[in-house]
Amino acid sequence: MKAKRSICLLILSVISGLLLGACIAPTPEPVGTVAIPIFPTPTPTPTSIPSPKPAVGFGLPTISDNIAYVTGKMTSLPCRAICAYQLTTKLPTGFDQAEIFLTGWRVENQRWTRTLWKLSLGVKSQYYDPTTGRFVWEALADVRSTAYPDDTYVYIINFTILLTKSAGATQLIISNECSAPMGCTDFKVVPNSGPANWQEAALSIRSFSLEAPYGITSTGTLVSQLSLNMTSWQITSAGFESALHCEMPDISSMSTMMHCSAEAIGLVAAPGEIYRFPIESYSGSFTSGAFFTRSGDVRPPALPVDGAFGAWDSFKLQFLNNIQSNTWSWAAGYDDSNFCMDRIRYCFTEWAFLGDQFFSLTNQFPFELANSGSAIWTRPPSSPTPPSPP
Repeated sequence: MKAKRSICLLILSVISGLLLGACIAPTPEPVGTVAIPIFPTPTPTPTSIPSPKPAVGFGLPTISDNIAYVTGKMTSLPCRAICAYQLTTKLPTGFDQAEIFLTGWRVENQRWTRTLWKLSLGVKSQYYDPTTGRFVWEALADVRSTAYPDDTYVYIINFTILLTKSAGATQLIISNECSAPMGCTDFKVVPNSGPANWQEAALSIRSFSLEAPYGITSTGTLVSQLSLNMTSWQITSAGFESALHCEMPDISSMSTMMHCSAEAIGLVAAPGEIYRFPIESYSGSFTSGAFFTRSGDVRPPALPVDGAFGAWDSFKLQFLNNIQSNTWSWAAGYDDSNFCMDRIRYCFTEWAFLGDQFFSLTNQFPFELANSGSAIWTRPPSSPTPPSPP
């Protein structure tokens, strides 16, 4: 009798343990695309490729004869220091080359205002299958203040994916790099793979990095100016010539070494493929004490056109009167850019920010800003002599 009772108690104990275990078993985390607002509740995350994937949105592809493009925006999850995503996108088929480049960006520290040691952002193509349209690309960011390695950041990256056929256009990868106290300049020539009469061209930055002090472990720098400029480029008999100029000075120590690097996509097109029109806000034209944004539009130099996309080639963010400050948020370039509803004009929204008050879009110190880029229109096949737009 005692043996039977012991066996029953043992069976009940096992069943109770199984039921309890079922009740406290962890619920699997959801997997999928999660949209993160630009001001999420700060939460620490490990230094790794985050999962689930970031929120990515695309416009509709626009296809001309030898050129096609699609624009997009990516919002990251909060992540520490190096944040990397590998992504796959379906693109139009039948093209020879697909590249991706930046048109604008925005970064926010989720913890506090800090010194800045490194600001690095970019996108890069990895693989394009012209038969299936499968396009593999990556988005990378590395923003750090070495005094606070556990800080987390959120990134917004605006980009354009450009596809070209070798019959009418080619895309060149251009790399520049330099180091010097306060600021530096570098010149580079990339051989042009197109015929000699291909003189229509454009340039857009796909990645950049600013670092100061360079080459040593440091607590970072109080920011006075962040700038990167690749507007000086041209097509010559030697190839695609480009120049890079950067500044990330430490005013308190004029000998502090800074380092700058940038990669850009140079588009070279046959006659009749594109029109290009520069868009810029000159240094000194805009001074702001808060997050800056403005909308605008430009008309093509001639008609007809069948598409329009944007390129971005420089930015400048600088506190006035040699002020240096801790910062928490930075933005430059163009937030939205697309072919206008009238299918003639190119419409854009410019933004810029050098934030010095945590979680506030209003500053203690005003800043000067400048962006520049290009509006690029694609032209339909066999366009006749173009009339001027109305």
